[in-house]
Amino acid sequence: MPPIRKKDPLKSTQDEGKIELAISDLKNGRIRSIREAARIYMVARTTLQDRMKGVPYRQITRANNHKLSQSEEDSLVKWVLDLTKRGLPPRHFLVRDMANYLLSQHGDQRVGDKWVYNLVQRRPEIESKFSRKYNYERAKCEDPKIIQGHFDRVRDIISEYGILPEDIYNFDETGFAMGLCATAKVITGSDRYAQPKLLQPGNREWVTAIEATNSTGWALPSYMIFKAKKNVRLGWFDELPDDWRINISDNGWTTDQIGLEWLKTHFIPLTSSRTLGTYSMLILDGHGSHLTAEFDRTCTDHKIIPVSNDALLVWKENRDLRAAHEKEKQKRKRSNKQISIEQGITREEAQVLVQGQVEASQAVTTTPAEPELPTSQAVVRRQFRCSDCNVEGHRINRCPNRTSN
Repeated sequence: MPPIRKKDPLKSTQDEGKIELAISDLKNGRIRSIREAARIYMVARTTLQDRMKGVPYRQITRANNHKLSQSEEDSLVKWVLDLTKRGLPPRHFLVRDMANYLLSQHGDQRVGDKWVYNLVQRRPEIESKFSRKYNYERAKCEDPKIIQGHFDRVRDIISEYGILPEDIYNFDETGFAMGLCATAKVITGSDRYAQPKLLQPGNREWVTAIEATNSTGWALPSYMIFKAKKNVRLGWFDELPDDWRINISDNGWTTDQIGLEWLKTHFIPLTSSRTLGTYSMLILDGHGSHLTAEFDRTCTDHKIIPVSNDALLVWKENRDLRAAHEKEKQKRKRSNKQISIEQGITREEAQVLVQGQVEASQAVTTTPAEPELPTSQAVVRRQFRCSDCNVEGHRINRCPNRTSN
């Protein structure tokens, strides 16, 4: 069996470039014959003749076995990219259904099970990935129209106080539970069918970490908050960096006092020597421990400008809540009356049917009510009757006959 000759893709590309130059010289009249051009540029004469006749280069030619045309495939890829930008990336079956819909315009044709996979392989602008869940509230916080006001406010404050980029900080706290086992790959016996289980301790303590970073990329040492009443365990300091700071609270969360202590004993001492300008900026969220009067006064004394990044989002959320409340009020005002129909009706026909039911209900005679007492006649209260002597006007405990006996 003769050996299989493999083509070098780099050499093929170089030969195609020589052919393009030869065709250009032939069209401009620099070379008179195809044979002479093939000899000068050292390319195959038959290939040069095919290119002169309009036969395209094979590597840039679309295969004949594609079910969709080039324009249809480009439209499909554009549709996928458009859905992805709107946060609705289509799944494989949806792309396959759309391709089948395009093919239905030409006849009864359908794509195969591997068609979407092959499409992703030959189109570099799309790829297949695993999707993940994304909370709607978090997505709202990434809306450019909502957060643009925050960036405008930060830019105005930087210009007003002349704050340098090296003096801009951002801080926030995060919490985590100690003692929780994470999912991981383990080695187990091949005879076990169920997934192996990892035992985790029953006590789960909550720990909070306050982190602060600078806009140039460096970060302050962590500030840890453990759950305790008065005492600090020496074991907490094991395997922790020396510049980390530890504090305690009743539940392991941050408080107003801890937030103020972090500012006075941690942030200011570590950043005062690195401040280049007159003022520095501290970006924070709207947590209660960050918005106390003492916290703001301490920032003012040390020329720190605190900026909250939640004010605009809270305003937007309140506006959405008011709009939803008004919509709910309008929904409650709608009529809850029900009518029986056998076919579709319009709004006017429904109103006529409801009006007819109301008139029919008003025509029904009701039972006469009991006559009311005249306003001039006073209501007389019934007298008590004695259960011993059967005389009205007193009870048995005040009966004169019993008293005399």
